[in-house]
Amino acid sequence: MKGSRPRQMIARRLRVRMAAEHYNPICLALRRMGGPLKVVVPGMRGFEMILGDRLWLLRDHKLDDQPLVAWSDFHPQWRNALNEAVVCSQFHYHAYGAVLARNVLGEVAAALEQRLRHRRLDGRIGLVSPIKP
Repeated sequence: MKGSRPRQMIARRLRVRMAAEHYNPICLALRRMGGPLKVVVPGMRGFEMILGDRLWLLRDHKLDDQPLVAWSDFHPQWRNALNEAVVCSQFHYHAYGAVLARNVLGEVAAALEQRLRHRRLDGRIGLVSPIKP
């Protein structure tokens, strides 16, 4: 994943402020585990989050990896402290993109925090795994 958004029709593009409690653990996991990462989203059957340095993509694995929501253009340098939100672009590829975007980041951040707490030698635990080229 080189950081380019999917080419499907964008239903909506927004400039949003991502909460620090979502942004920080995901960036920490990318830094410690290396990226890109694939996270199977707990509680959402068939949804996977692909996390890279410049692009985060929620896709539906059961529907031929159809993109649902993407985040890019992160600007952490615009905040004054780690507990402040990060400005980024959010792209909805699905009619329910706003609902998915609200719910998925918390689940992904929690899964990655758990993975970082329970790190094992095999490099994999639960629903998080590195993507190897």
